[in-house]
Amino acid sequence: MLQGISEEVPYGIELGLWLEDGQTASSPAVVAYDERDWSEATAKILTGTAAIVGSLLTTPIVRDLRLDTTYRVVCTFDVSGAGKRSCFFRVRGER
Repeated sequence: MLQGISEEVPYGIELGLWLEDGQTASSPAVVAYDERDWSEATAKILTGTAAIVGSLLTTPIVRDLRLDTTYRVVCTFDVSGAGKRSCFFRVRGER
């Protein structure tokens, strides 16, 4: 997805695909990587904390993206009775 370099956006991820009847998600963690060199960019582009309400994981605010740079944002969470799960999305800085 594209995000303006001056925008500040928290993203929402619906976790229903990972949850079976009666399961809940908890303990979200979000890490970001700069795909140019795979260096960790969490402290540079994420601010705040991740949260899960029901089956919706909300990321920390994504901000301060560099122009034409793509970041991989990896979200990890616990599923009751099934261990850890993770997913990712890519975001690219644009004007």
